[in-house]
Amino acid sequence: MLSKYLKFLLLFFLTIIAVLIYLEFNESYKLSIESKLFYALGDYNTSYELSDQALRLQEYNTMALHIKNRSKASIEIVEFLKESEEFEIEIKNTLAKTNLTKGEMSKIKMMTDVIINRYLNLNKVFIEDDNLLNSAKTQYLKFQKLNHEITTNAK
Repeated sequence: MLSKYLKFLLLFFLTIIAVLIYLEFNESYKLSIESKLFYALGDYNTSYELSDQALRLQEYNTMALHIKNRSKASIEIVEFLKESEEFEIEIKNTLAKTNLTKGEMSKIKMMTDVIINRYLNLNKVFIEDDNLLNSAKTQYLKFQKLNHEITTNAK
């Protein structure tokens, strides 16, 4: 007679084998696992596309849905960083001029407002990449400081 421990181990290994067989023959979950790998590597666009494919195959694939949401949020932060860096360069070039017009100062203020509002509206809950979050926060704080300086000097 098998002991309870051996029965447990046997049941455990049979369960793992069943899960592996299921995953091997389920294309949706294969794509989900691949998507998770690309997400972990920081390739959020590929991760998003693979999880979207997985969901088209099986709409109740919660793993794919979860990864798709994380990928989408990460893509939005990457786009935020790109836009904020472009704005930062344009602002630095404008500030390098000696006499700024009211229009140029208004444009800089508007650009800082855009970046601040974009950051506040980002979905940061699903993000696992601390470097990505910290980079976004750093950009936000730079623009917030510049916005404050412009607002203070305008008075």
